[in-house]
Amino acid sequence: MKNRRKNISKFLKTNFILFSLIILVVFLCANFFIQMMGDKYLLTEAQHYFADTLISEEYSSIDTNYIRSIEGWLSILDDDLHVIYTTNDEEVGAYTQQQLIELTKGELLRNDEKVYASMKYFTDEKGEERLGIVCIPAKYVQVTVTITNMKYGIRNILLIYIGGMLVIIAGYILAVWGLSCYMKKELTNPIYMLINAFNEISTGNYSVRVDFDTVTEFVEIRDSFNSMVKRLFDMEEEKRVSYQQRQQLLTDIGHDLKTPTTIIQGYSSVVLEGRVTEEHKEKCMRIINENATNLTELIELLLDYTRFDCADYKLTLTNYDLGEFLRRIIAEKILLFEEHQINLVIDIPNRKVEAEIDFKILKRAIVNLLNNIIQHNPTGINALVCLTDQKKIIIADSGELIPEEIKDKIFDPFVCGDKARNPEKHNSGLGLSITKKIVEMHNGRLYLEQGWKEYTKAFVIDLS
Repeated sequence: MKNRRKNISKFLKTNFILFSLIILVVFLCANFFIQMMGDKYLLTEAQHYFADTLISEEYSSIDTNYIRSIEGWLSILDDDLHVIYTTNDEEVGAYTQQQLIELTKGELLRNDEKVYASMKYFTDEKGEERLGIVCIPAKYVQVTVTITNMKYGIRNILLIYIGGMLVIIAGYILAVWGLSCYMKKELTNPIYMLINAFNEISTGNYSVRVDFDTVTEFVEIRDSFNSMVKRLFDMEEEKRVSYQQRQQLLTDIGHDLKTPTTIIQGYSSVVLEGRVTEEHKEKCMRIINENATNLTELIELLLDYTRFDCADYKLTLTNYDLGEFLRRIIAEKILLFEEHQINLVIDIPNRKVEAEIDFKILKRAIVNLLNNIIQHNPTGINALVCLTDQKKIIIADSGELIPEEIKDKIFDPFVCGDKARNPEKHNSGLGLSITKKIVEMHNGRLYLEQGWKEYTKAFVIDLS
């Protein structure tokens, strides 16, 4: 089936022409009607002011209110030009032929004012010839004189009419052309730019942007389009980064699972094949048990990481005093800090600082941060657990700085403060990732500050 859809430029031109023609026809019809009705009205009104239509044989009963309203009057003259009837108290008794001629020319003065007159000869009700004159002050009269040369008049009128029509048509064409160019600039060009931009997006090019300055509605479409494309670009970039992170995650998981699995497999084979003495068998079994425990812990961490990353996971929130919450956790960990000769400073206000938390899950995040102080620092350092009135929990230490190359990625999975993950220290690199997810599930924010006050680094949990 043939596509009958019109482009917007042709559509606008066609509709503008059609609309203009309709307006033109309406204008001509209206002009004809106005002229026709105007002529009819003028003819109707004229009978009240001109002798030919006003004067009748019963002149004494003529309605002269119209001519009186413009200071005019009616007079009836006999054969000798004597006034035998008038509606003007100041009318003269008789007229001369010269005076009548001056009246018809509007040159006769009455009370220092020129007067025009129309005349009519008629027979009155007695059968006598009379002359009726209707006099009107010149200030109410406009005389129009038309002289027509019958030989050239029709041709000249026709030429004037054709010339006028040509001017109208030329102006009309120029108006249509000018409007179509304007419409193309303001409407068509932006639409084509948007179409081309959409085609680019369909090929996967999200860097395309449109830039034009036109009517408000199209500017809003332009801004919305650019904003949409930017969001698509950001989503695509996030998708790419997420895919790379997943690939790296799978690689790291494989590496961390392979190490203890290989150790377990190697030592168990040696024991099963009887290649060790009874004296060394117990040592092999301890190594197998230790690596099996590490493997179990790693799997549990992976399960936690996946569980907390799931959108369907729901916290059990209760209103809890953060000061009491931290004191209970520190009480469980204080002996470990003493064993590692770490001087722990506790700065928790006695007044209540309450927040909506899941006690068990948020405790996991705090324990992870405290364990990191013990596992990733030498003995003899200072550490701090601080709570502010703004619901900020600060866990700081004076140990080693986080290396610059991993500082910005410290919360990514399988990234550790050590140069590389060390199986002997049981560093999976998932602790901080899980901690960050837990804090974000509480609508909070976890971030690192290096060189915080007198401490080398501080992890800040903002729950405000």
